[in-house]
Parts: sequence; structure tokens; C-alpha cells
Amino acid sequence: MSLSILSPSDQVAVHLREQLLASRWGQVLPGTPTLAVELGVDRKTIMAALNQLEEEGLLKSQGAGRPRLITLPKTKISNALKIRILPYELADQHRPFVHSLINQLEENGHSARLSNKTLLDLRMDVDRISRYMEKEPADLWMPLAASRDVLEWLSVQDVATFAIFGRRRQVSLASIGPDKGPALIEAVQHLIGLGHRRIAYMVREERRKPSPGYIERLYLSELQAHGIATSQFNLPDWEDNTESFNSCIDRLFQHTPPTALLLDESEFFFAASHRLAQSGISAPRDVSLICQDYSAAFEWCQPQVSHINWFAEPLVERTVKWVNQFSRGKNQREVMFTEASFIEGGTTGPVPR
Repeated sequence: MSLSILSPSDQVAVHLREQLLASRWGQVLPGTPTLAVELGVDRKTIMAALNQLEEEGLLKSQGAGRPRLITLPKTKISNALKIRILPYELADQHRPFVHSLINQLEENGHSARLSNKTLLDLRMDVDRISRYMEKEPADLWMPLAASRDVLEWLSVQDVATFAIFGRRRQVSLASIGPDKGPALIEAVQHLIGLGHRRIAYMVREERRKPSPGYIERLYLSELQAHGIATSQFNLPDWEDNTESFNSCIDRLFQHTPPTALLLDESEFFFAASHRLAQSGISAPRDVSLICQDYSAAFEWCQPQVSHINWFAEPLVERTVKWVNQFSRGKNQREVMFTEASFIEGGTTGPVPR
């Protein structure tokens, strides 16, 4: 198992692949000098990206000094895969990156669709998941945001799996997701710099049990590094349903409320904002709010929502690349990461008096 973050040449390859599939150019690709100027990177990086696209069969070299031929697949590949994406919850079917992933897999000749059951439907239970997968045979399964227990179980099964998100660190299983650790630390440091010491972080149950995940441990360690004693207040317990979520918000703000609240998903951000507004609590006047994910709805918010941002395009492109390599017999159990960054918005401010 290895850990990797998208390299400069991989990022260039992602961009060029997208342009190739969009038929930006005709039969040949512009030369290396032209691409280097256009993308603002050195020729060595361009060459590495072009070699990668040649290996994928999207380009063909005609020799030194001659432009590369564009060789997009015209028909379905002979080693096409039947892929089933196992969503975390029903809402995943509406996420843009899921549609983009399915479309790009289809463009590469594979058959891909969402399964009609979710991990929540199956209660994140390996026995239920096993029985379901037996009824829905596939060449490759892609679970979204699976728990540590589920991923460890999949890693020893005789079934091809590529995990997206979830508690996948230190699991011998091919996977990908944004590296939110550094961005989360920056967000916590931002809050502490504004004077916050009562900070709570709301994440789903599988991120807390049986023990906190990697990101959650980073968060608690950062608080402790600044002399803040941690307890269940900082990582509150709640069941994975609307009633329990709202009850948890009510309890947190009943006596000694947090001055800052981190929310793992955009749905949680809007639900918490709505619940707090019913009690006359708003951000950043009464509490600072940071979402650990991005939503297109943030673009319509005033003030802008403080959040952790990551781009879906590199994740989708890297996933499709892995699938194509797997279809040719390369089964690399690589734990991959794409970049994420903290975006300071107007929902954070100094500790209220």
C-alpha cells in the first residue's frame, strides 16, 4: 500500500484528458512548447503528462519533432467492466461528481451505474452487504464513504473494489479521496486565532466509532496542542438521523454553548444553520460555523460560507485512469489523495461576548 497526492504532471494529464474527451483539438495535439506556455508549467511536466496519456491510449507518438496523434476510443473496449457504485445514502445519486464519474466511465467503454441499495440501507453491515453483492454481480464495486469495518472486510474478499472516501487510511485497498487533514488543521488554527476555545465538530457515527478516525484525531490533537482539554463536547455523540442531529444541536447550545461549530457535510451545515436560526442564533454574530465540505449552494450565500474546498475533476479523472488500468490487468492497491484547501468566509469571526 502507498500514499500519493496528485502530482503536477497528473494534474496536467487530468486537464488534457478532459480537453481531449471534449474534442477540443482535431486529429493532432499542439506541441509541447505551446502547451507549456498555455498551462504555465515546464516542458518536463508536460512531457510526463503526455507520456501518461500515451500509455492510456489517448495519444500516439509520431516521432521526435512531430505532433502526437489523438486516438480517442471509437467503440467500447473489449475489456469493458461492469461497475456498481454503492452509495452511502440516497442523496448521493444527486451529487454532480457521481454523474461525472458515471459519464466518464461510460465514455471509456465501461458499464457503470448506482446500485439500488445504499450503505445506510444495508446498515453498514458486512453480512447484509455480502448478501446484496452476491445478488448484484459486478466486475468492480465502488463504495462511497464506507466505514472502516466495511473497508477492512472488502480488502480481504475475492471481489474487486475501489473505494471513494471513507475511513480508508491504512487499509490495503485501492481508494481515493481529498486529503482534508492540512485544511482542517488550518481551519482549527484560524478559529483558535480568533479566540475560540469551545469548539465542537459534528461528524457521522462511523467517523467516531469504535474510535475517532484520522481526521477527527487530527482535530482533537490540534486542540490539545493549544492547551484545550478535549472531551465528548468537542466530538459530540448522536445517531445518524435528523431527530438525533437536531437534539444534539439543542443540547450543545443549552447551557455552555460552543463558540465555534465544525460540520462535516454541507447538509449538516444547512440543517444546523436552520436549527440555530429558530433560536435566534446566527453566524458569525453568535457562533462561528465552518463546513468541512463544499456545496454549490455556498455560491448563493451571503456572507460566504467558511469551508474546506476540494475539486471533483481530479478525483474523477484519477478514478477513471485506475479503472482503465485495472481493466488491463493492473490491480494496484494504492491509497490516493487529491488536494483540499480551507476557504475563509464570512461565517467565522471573533468569539462573541
